[in-house]
Amino acid sequence: MDQRYKLLTRLAACAPRALAESHTPALSELHDGAVAVGLTGRLPVAAAAKARLHALFDVALEHGLVAVITHFVQEVHTRLPTVPPLPAPAQPLVSAHSRNGQALP
Repeated sequence: MDQRYKLLTRLAACAPRALAESHTPALSELHDGAVAVGLTGRLPVAAAAKARLHALFDVALEHGLVAVITHFVQEVHTRLPTVPPLPAPAQPLVSAHSRNGQALP
């Protein structure tokens, strides 16, 4: 079986959380494998995980694996902690007054 095909199969089967979490080696292993089979270029050693992830997303797009990206967005970015909405102000932020200064309802 072709090495590129094997790597693309692994990329398609990889859990999105494994790509997002820095303590799992999946991101580095997949990126290094993609470099080894010529699917992407080598990044500097100091390259951030984000650059490796973007390179793998490029590989996924180039080979029709859009689901890799959509599943990542669905699973990782939609489950991030959300900020609670601000409470409604006690007084209206805008008030209307007539020309003689009386407040309008």
